[in-house]
Parts: sequence; structure tokens; C-alpha cells
Amino acid sequence: MIAATGNPQVKAGFEPAMPGFTQIDLNDLEALSAVADNETAAIIVEPIQGEGGIYPLATDFAIELRKLCDARQITLIYDEVWTGSGRTGNWFGHQFLIDTYGKVVVPDIMTLGKAIGGGLPVGVMFAKPELAALLVPGKHGCTLGGNAICMSVAKTIFDVIERDKLLDNAAALGEHALARLRKELKIAPKIAEIHGRGLFIGIEMKEAPEKFVDKALAHGIIINLTASKIVRLAPPINITRQDWDHGLDLLIRSIAEL
Repeated sequence: MIAATGNPQVKAGFEPAMPGFTQIDLNDLEALSAVADNETAAIIVEPIQGEGGIYPLATDFAIELRKLCDARQITLIYDEVWTGSGRTGNWFGHQFLIDTYGKVVVPDIMTLGKAIGGGLPVGVMFAKPELAALLVPGKHGCTLGGNAICMSVAKTIFDVIERDKLLDNAAALGEHALARLRKELKIAPKIAEIHGRGLFIGIEMKEAPEKFVDKALAHGIIINLTASKIVRLAPPINITRQDWDHGLDLLIRSIAEL
């Protein structure tokens, strides 16, 4: 929903936005506690921000967020459209959020999209039973409403991820890329920070690179900038080590020439 996003560029042209949404900085518990009140129905957060710059949700924040939602009877929603279906090296991005008792900090509702359809239009909402009971077949229609072909593909996606061990592939190639990028001297002067998990990586530049997307394309690589100065890497999780390294070669070359 456009009103829920904190990205002003996405909202541009769609004003006025639906009222009732408040955005705060990621991992700012003090700000969250200040704005969550008796009128708050739900809190939506990504385990790793997509448009926001590939910043992970801090485990300590996730733990306190879960406590706050439980105490105030607020529905906690994890938006896993970017991080679901294996991209982070785990089935879902929130599975890296482990509390002091060794348990995953789970949401009340989780959304999935994009990858779960393997290119076909699929949107999914998982919910705890007591919440799922509020939205049963016949209550609501939707554009991506579970047609037979898309649902068969979505099931097969999970089978293929398991069969081809693509969780392991995403985890291993992600660790490889992070290690390689962080020690690459050619780009070190231009990089502020590199963060992410699995095959969902953000390279934060010290300054917003001018026409960098076009320059990278000229070298043969399609990249995406988000939050003005963060190079977002999100290749297919079945990418091979050879193709991944080739892409990193081109990326490093493109950054080095800035």
C-alpha cells in the first residue's frame, strides 16, 4: 500500500495518501513506543528493508517490538515480499531474528510476493488462525487471487528450492560476495558500508553516484540504486558461482571508475 511506505518518491503523484499511517526510523524503539497508542491497529516492518536501503531489522529491536505488540494487542506484520522464498539464505528473513531463548521472533501476519510466483503474479498473506478467520473465502476479492496455474507454480517453487538446495546457494554466495566486496581495495575509498544477508546486499556509497546505473549498463551489468546512494544486489537465488563472480567483476569495475 502506497500510504504505508516511507519513500516519498513512491508516493509522488498519488497524493493525497490514505491517512492513518505513521513512519519511524528502523530500529528506533523510543520513537516506536511514542507513536504506538490505543488507536494503533498494526505495525508493519521488513526483516531487511528493500527500498529503504537493505538495512536489517536489529534482533534486539525485533524482540522489544514483539513485546510491545503483545502488551498493547497490536498486530505485528512482517513484509517478506523482498526477503521471503530463500533470498536471505533462509526460507524467510525473520528466521534470523532469534531471542534469548533461542526462539524465532515470529509475526502475526507475514506477506510474500514476487519470488514466490517465479515470475507469475502471486501475492500471499499468512496469518495466525485467529486473524486468518477474519478474512475467509468470499470476504474479499483480489487481483492476484489464487488462480490454479499460479498456485501450482508457487508450490513448485518451494519444491525446486529444496531440491536444488538454493537456500544453501544463497547463503554461500552471499557470504562470498560480502567478503570479496569488503576487502576489494579498488572500491574501498568510495564505499561507506556494505550490509545485507544472502543474495540481498546493499553497497552504500559515500556519495550519490551520478548516472551510475547508465555507467554500469555500459559495462554489461544491470544494477539498481535505492535510497539515492545504495547499490542493491538481488540476483536470482539459483545464480551460479561463475555468473555471480562475473557480475561482481563488472560491478567492482564500474564502482572503481566513478
